[in-house]
Amino acid sequence: MKCNNGNINWGDDFEFFCDFLEFSLCESDVLNSEEKTAISDILQRMRTAGRFAERCHNYEVSDEEFEEEFEQRDGLAYVDDYGYDLITDSIGAFYEKYPTPIPYQANQNIHR
Repeated sequence: MKCNNGNINWGDDFEFFCDFLEFSLCESDVLNSEEKTAISDILQRMRTAGRFAERCHNYEVSDEEFEEEFEQRDGLAYVDDYGYDLITDSIGAFYEKYPTPIPYQANQNIHR
C-alpha cells in the first residue's frame, strides 16, 4: 500500500474510523494480545500524525514546532506500510471469522 499524502486530509471522520477499528479489532477474539497492542499503538500513532497534519494544514503550527516534531518523529505523517498492512490483514482475519457485517447506524457527523 502506498501512503504518501502526508495525512493532509485528516479530520474528525478519521478519528471516528480509528476508534471504530480499534474497538472492533481489539475487543474481538480474533487477535492475540500482542496483535491487539500493535493495532492500538499503530492507530494511536496515526491519530497523532493526523492531528498534527491537520494543524499544519490549518496554519496552526509554528516553524519551530514543525521542526521539533519533524526531528522527534523522523518525519510527520504516518506512512509505515507495516502498520497499514497489519490493520488490513486484521480486518481480513476478522471477516474470515465473522463474515456477517457489523450493523452500522448512520453517524450524521461523518462526512466521508
